[in-house]
Amino acid sequence: MMLKLDGVSYVANDYTPALSLSSEEKCKQDCEHNCSFRLAFWRKDQNACHHMYEVWSLRGGLNQSVFVTYVKVGISPPRETTSRKTVIIVASVLSSLGIVFILGVVFIIVLCQVYRRLSIDKVEEEDDHDDEDVLLDATEGLPARFTYRDVHDISKGFERQLGKGGFGVVYAGQLLDGTLVAVKKLDSFNQGNKEFKAEVAIMGGISHYNLLRLRGFCAQKGYRFLVYDYMGNGSLDQWLFSDDAHRKAQLTWRVRCKIALGIAQGIAYLHNGTRERITHLDIKPQNILLDRNYEAKWQTLAYQDF
Repeated sequence: MMLKLDGVSYVANDYTPALSLSSEEKCKQDCEHNCSFRLAFWRKDQNACHHMYEVWSLRGGLNQSVFVTYVKVGISPPRETTSRKTVIIVASVLSSLGIVFILGVVFIIVLCQVYRRLSIDKVEEEDDHDDEDVLLDATEGLPARFTYRDVHDISKGFERQLGKGGFGVVYAGQLLDGTLVAVKKLDSFNQGNKEFKAEVAIMGGISHYNLLRLRGFCAQKGYRFLVYDYMGNGSLDQWLFSDDAHRKAQLTWRVRCKIALGIAQGIAYLHNGTRERITHLDIKPQNILLDRNYEAKWQTLAYQDF
């Protein structure tokens, strides 16, 4: 960078002979482009230019219309302002806190996973086969029997709840072959155990297109689970009493007749198609499920044989 000083001359003993150049600008540029030169002096009345290798002293107070000097000066790097330093400090603190937070979240997740696994292991270690379990094991025609760990894995740790009723909570799940299922956890403090034995015994010996298929069950350390096929369209009441115009449009009279026929066929099978006649004690839209094709499926937990 060239610093212009008007009315300033020089005192030096190491300079180039006077050059007759066309302009003051040319004198300045020649000095600026030559790394050996430190100063350029221009005398306007003589069009004389001197370039100096060293700057010993400068003399001011001269006629500004005649004398002008250009001195090379360095450009110092900009100093960091207080605000910039503050930003750096705040960013460092926030980064540290972010790392600590992430590590804390990871630790909590790992701790929860370990706790879940220990809980599952405890259930399996303390499992005692009572008379009820022996009776279930001796019953022929039962669906697959799952352990508590199996049910936990099928439902992905009971992650997604589908609904809740008088007998317990229903969770979404998936079998190893990719089949979507609904996992019903029975409330052991209600009538779950008694109803559970009745349902497994009955469902083990009956099969019909309009009855919800029981894929498996779990009876371990007081835990009672039923694993059913998943019905994509939910229960019938969600369609009959819905305010959704799209749902109402889907439930045409043809579809309604199809659902009614499926309901009747399922009940007829329970009354006449089994070895011992069975009655359904809780006939209502909430207990009728619909698959993706609007085929009606009776869900159980309300059977009693004659």
